[in-house]
Amino acid sequence: MTISARGNIGTAFYRNYPYYPVIRLITVYPKNGSEIDCQYLYYLLKNSPLKSIGSSVQAQLTVPIASDVDLFIEEDYKNQQLIAAFLGTIDNKISTNNKIIETSEKLMREIYDYWFVQFDFPDENDRPYKSSGGEMVYNENLKREIPKGWSVKRVDELCEVKTGKEDANFSVPDGDYKFFTCADEPLRCNTPCFGGKSILIAGNGNFNVKHYDGNFNAYQRTYVLQPDDEFYGITFIEAKNKAELFTKGSNGSIVKFITKGDVGSIYVLTSSRAMELYETFNTVLAEIDVVQSQNEKLASLRDWLLPMLMNGQIKVSG
Repeated sequence: MTISARGNIGTAFYRNYPYYPVIRLITVYPKNGSEIDCQYLYYLLKNSPLKSIGSSVQAQLTVPIASDVDLFIEEDYKNQQLIAAFLGTIDNKISTNNKIIETSEKLMREIYDYWFVQFDFPDENDRPYKSSGGEMVYNENLKREIPKGWSVKRVDELCEVKTGKEDANFSVPDGDYKFFTCADEPLRCNTPCFGGKSILIAGNGNFNVKHYDGNFNAYQRTYVLQPDDEFYGITFIEAKNKAELFTKGSNGSIVKFITKGDVGSIYVLTSSRAMELYETFNTVLAEIDVVQSQNEKLASLRDWLLPMLMNGQIKVSG
């Protein structure tokens, strides 16, 4: 296993496969002849005080510093395995759920490409529309051809483009609500400002795009879109597509932030023919929300049990 020496200092990673260590990682493994289960050691390190070093004046974690950390170790090897297997079951379920989310998003994107990029959705004779000679017309906004009878709408025609009002200091460690910033993972807060199905676009950083259904608050550089239900899923996909384009300007220079006008000018293809597909996208996003919520609960349970299992407050029986 490895421990981050820089950046997110003290974070442990369990690796049961060959890998090439880099300079920012410290490799840890049981000594030959020692009676300690490797996966148990991983969870032991996750519960160690190593992460607190990241908030100190230390610029990085070193091998001597890590070697001086005292750990309470369960002496019985079988109990070590039971603890590791129990916590591993939770992590395996989280990993399985992440694969479900990844597969769902991939399938949704493939269906989108088939309908809205290739335009080979089934025509009235169940043949691929464009490949079978379906009539196409040039759209000035998109600078490409689209099926005759289809139209495009700007995001700011579908909904108001809002921004969060709070700064980073608004977050609290154990808040009741999610606080979306430009980071990949949301923080927590105690006071919501938004509610319902929402699409969130980071205005700087990596311009990540998220979706969420519930009460939350947002950082001042985070854009919040709340289109009508029928356009919720398709707007999310179009926002994801355009987020990559926001990273580069027309001259190839890197864009450091996106504006409210940039977000409002995202185009969404609309057609009565595609309404059923819009509903499919909404259903997939709703199912992803359920799986993500389950992962959050599982991670919370794991993190709550971890210290008590590691210090012997509770036992796992085999």
